[in-house]
Amino acid sequence: EKFYRKGKHLFKKGDKDDGHMYIILSGTLSVQRNGKLDQIILEPYTCVGERVASGQSEFRNADVITLEPCVLIKISHSDFFDIMDRIPSFSSRVLDISQARTSTDDN
Repeated sequence: EKFYRKGKHLFKKGDKDDGHMYIILSGTLSVQRNGKLDQIILEPYTCVGERVASGQSEFRNADVITLEPCVLIKISHSDFFDIMDRIPSFSSRVLDISQARTSTDDN
């Protein structure tokens, strides 16, 4: 786990990434596709970056910024698949989050 200060960009839309996702332990994140007009607020015990970590995309599809001090767990691409194999509840939760975001993207 790692501490991030308020206003920190975790990544920006279009960034090529090495496959990391983040789990929020404390604090909130802003996910912005078209600036603050198209913003989703993420709270503790959810994740961001699952599409890149799962291999569905190699580029970030949004800006992600800390709205307050945050503690996050950074999970590498290889650890992501290891956890998915070992912990079925993690796998189903990430799938639920990804599907909810995909249906939001379609609207």
